[in-house]
Amino acid sequence: MKVLITGANGFLGRNLATRLVSMGWQTDCLVYSSEVTLPDNCNIINSLQDANYDIIFHLSSYIPYHDFNSFDDDLYRINIDFTKDIISKYKKSKIIFSSSVSVYGTPQGILNEKSAYNNPNPYGLSKLCGEFLIMSCSNYSILRFSSLYGKGMNSETFLPKIIEQAKNNKKIIIYGDGSRKQDYLYIDDAVTYCLKATETKNNEIYLAVNGKSFSNLDIALNVKKYTNCSIEFSGIDNSSDFIYDNSFSVNTLQFSPEIDIEYGIKHLLLT
Repeated sequence: MKVLITGANGFLGRNLATRLVSMGWQTDCLVYSSEVTLPDNCNIINSLQDANYDIIFHLSSYIPYHDFNSFDDDLYRINIDFTKDIISKYKKSKIIFSSSVSVYGTPQGILNEKSAYNNPNPYGLSKLCGEFLIMSCSNYSILRFSSLYGKGMNSETFLPKIIEQAKNNKKIIIYGDGSRKQDYLYIDDAVTYCLKATETKNNEIYLAVNGKSFSNLDIALNVKKYTNCSIEFSGIDNSSDFIYDNSFSVNTLQFSPEIDIEYGIKHLLLT
């Protein structure tokens, strides 16, 4: 199997490349960074090649952690325009597209694969545009990921921030009463979602989530178990709960995430 991973130097890309190389797949990894942390047996490239790939894992994405509500040129250049380049150049390849639950915008109840969009922010809109572009292809799968976590995850998100607080300050500060709920997907399960998506024959959108949502307080209490920190509450958190029903994806892909949140956080803290 000959495959291409775009965004291969990212969190998901690195872990997917490691899995594919271990499976003996011929893996081209597209990166633009000078610092590359990828397995030795993959082929690192810096531009799109004239090659016949069986599968393209299009993971490349610009995520504006500093401000999700502003329009940034990179949202178009990377999330939309580069996707156009991919589908134009590789018309015969199956494309696995890494999207985001941000396409839903502000949730209205429990979300599933067919839920309506409700005022997504610019980042969510850029991923939604990418989805519509991918749907013009003859062979694709779209994976809407929730919050990915694990060793090497982005430090700008909630879980690594409270872990840093717990380790350095012996105190976690949670905004509001800690009741806001979110879905966390362990990186190994995210990689398996990518592989399962290669096996499907129908073109579909899949909800690549854990399927169990946990409150900020639940997460903080799990971190506290292994750090002996205290937990304090501050201010107001007006963020919405994100709760999912991904039974269609579980049944179609024949895969249900295997890593529970307690094990995932323990592994993250102790390794």
